[in-house]
Amino acid sequence: MLLKEFDLDAPCLNKSERHKFRLETRCISSLYERFFNKKLKTDKCWKVLVEGVTSVTKPCVRDQLGVFTIEVLFDFELYSKASDDEKKVQILELLQKGIIQIGELQGWDICPFNEAYQKVIDVSYINDWVWGKPIMNSSKNLKAEVYCQHGLYKFTSAIRVYNKSGGLILDKEVVNEQPDEFAFTKYFGRLKWTSQNQIMLEAKDGATVSLLTVSMDN
Repeated sequence: MLLKEFDLDAPCLNKSERHKFRLETRCISSLYERFFNKKLKTDKCWKVLVEGVTSVTKPCVRDQLGVFTIEVLFDFELYSKASDDEKKVQILELLQKGIIQIGELQGWDICPFNEAYQKVIDVSYINDWVWGKPIMNSSKNLKAEVYCQHGLYKFTSAIRVYNKSGGLILDKEVVNEQPDEFAFTKYFGRLKWTSQNQIMLEAKDGATVSLLTVSMDN
């Protein structure tokens, strides 16, 4: 079994605050996942879940159908008063602390986790990326891509089009969703040129997310 997913939860909070916390923390957890590119084989674990709590009542690692779960002390009052940048730092520290605790108890190689942790810091906690591969139109004079930005409070993606000189000639937001993969991955089915100057993003179900016309004067 390969460990490839990491997440945070706050079971000590009320339902709405817990949901809010899970949404806000997902941008850092998913960034950590992307940087954790080592194939770590485990006997049972495919995901690590770190629970931020005000008091540790379950100090042992719990195996919940392959989700290894651990409680870690977390100051929610401090978190609520923090700036957005400070929140991201606190999120990463909580995630890493729980992961390392589980890793050490399980005898895992800690190096891949430390590498992912450092890479998140190196990119200044910014979870931006290009979905899929950029595509050229048939004339090879326009290139389009879907640029994604995953923040604390929202996820957005934009269709960006560049001319043959590399100049950005179109940057149009086409998705604005909650910052959770369950909310936004449905939009990413296929990016395609429908003509020399029309670019379309299709959802996974084939529905049109956006159809844009690019000015050929650029």
